[in-house]
Amino acid sequence: MEDRTSATESALLNLRAGDGLRLAAETRGRASARPVLFAHGFGQSRHAWARAAESLAERGWRTLTFDARGHGDSGRLADGRYALEQFVGDLLTVARALNEPPVLVGASMGGLLGLVVAGETRPGPFRALVLVDITPRWEAAGVERMLDFMRSHP
Repeated sequence: MEDRTSATESALLNLRAGDGLRLAAETRGRASARPVLFAHGFGQSRHAWARAAESLAERGWRTLTFDARGHGDSGRLADGRYALEQFVGDLLTVARALNEPPVLVGASMGGLLGLVVAGETRPGPFRALVLVDITPRWEAAGVERMLDFMRSHP
């Protein structure tokens, strides 16, 4: 069957994490095209990648952006206690929702999660990793400034 989806057409999706939490996602491009998955940084949402996803969809890729739990339009935990394992599981769930292993483009938190998923999952869930603004070590003072900023702008 011929795929008649427009390259710039987007569709909103609701995916379910392993614990049932709703993850908001958006796809662009033809469903049959090779996929690119975008993972945003801490305190951001899928909208941080909207223009990049649109641009790649116009060039023939299938793109998927999503909001990590507790971010954007995705579900939140009542107690606000998030664990690294939950974010890792969510990224793996989203990657497996695509028709083939995607290229992951991850910024900051999204890139770190991509590294963890790629390192711990066999077979590998990604065709390639593109890491943006990733550091192997964090300075405590820098992390605290970032958290203070996030707390003051909920």
